[in-house]
Amino acid sequence: MHRLGRIITWSGVLISALGTIAGLALMSQQPPLAKFFLMLVPIGFVLLLTGVVTAVMTDDTDNSPVDPD
Repeated sequence: MHRLGRIITWSGVLISALGTIAGLALMSQQPPLAKFFLMLVPIGFVLLLTGVVTAVMTDDTDNSPVDPD
């Protein structure tokens, strides 16, 4: 699950970046297509948050304090 969380996180980052860059670049030339790309930004953000929460909640590392005895 940790790997899936990392994949979802990076997918969200890429979708948000693609939507922002393409949407702003197309805003003056093709407004309907720009709207489509700008609508991808919230979807990417939700994926980003979902992936981060999944990766953190299913982390395999043990961060418990070590007993000195």
